[in-house]
Amino acid sequence: MTSPLRAQIRRLLPAGVAGAELLEFARAAPLLIDEEMAVATAAESRRLEFRAGRDCARRALLELNYPIQPLRRRADRTVEWPEGVVGSVTHTRDYAAAVVARSCDWGGIGIDAELSDGANDPKLWRLIATPEEITWVAAQGERAAFSATLLFSAKEAFYKAQYCLTARWVNFDEARFHLTPGGFEIELLIDLPRVGKRGSRLSGSYCEDEARIVTFLALPARR
Repeated sequence: MTSPLRAQIRRLLPAGVAGAELLEFARAAPLLIDEEMAVATAAESRRLEFRAGRDCARRALLELNYPIQPLRRRADRTVEWPEGVVGSVTHTRDYAAAVVARSCDWGGIGIDAELSDGANDPKLWRLIATPEEITWVAAQGERAAFSATLLFSAKEAFYKAQYCLTARWVNFDEARFHLTPGGFEIELLIDLPRVGKRGSRLSGSYCEDEARIVTFLALPARR
């Protein structure tokens, strides 16, 4: 299944953001020549993920009236989007999605998908969460694995969105997750130029189905 997005994913995206998803990797369009080089020596599973992600990205760009074109991989392993575009790609074992927007509309966007119980090992929590967050996750009882996965995915969506503006990665202990009635917020624990000051909260959204969690966060364009 490819673009258009399912309704629950579409609801995550604000105006000006286009997206596409793929539920069967075998249906992804072939890579273009300039893209093949990025995974020429990769394992077949990695090649399939990469191909599915690039297929979603090109379909999303079509919604913004950008023609089919190679989407090369930069030295930092991010996508080389067309000039004036920001975007984000995600994939899990059986799912890929991409979102794109014009940089005049949104400064940064991030999407992430994780298997619903992906963070089911408490030993992993200290690698992705602050002590306060670990306490919150542990208090969720039967929903602890889900809550840890949601926390991780939300931070990943934020990291991707902020990278569009900063070109730097943020550590897991430099941002704090908060669950809200309508989605989630990421609180900055550091000053992050072009994104916000320490204490700022950035709103994101998520949805879940029987298999996975999908999170999304967008940052305003800098005027």
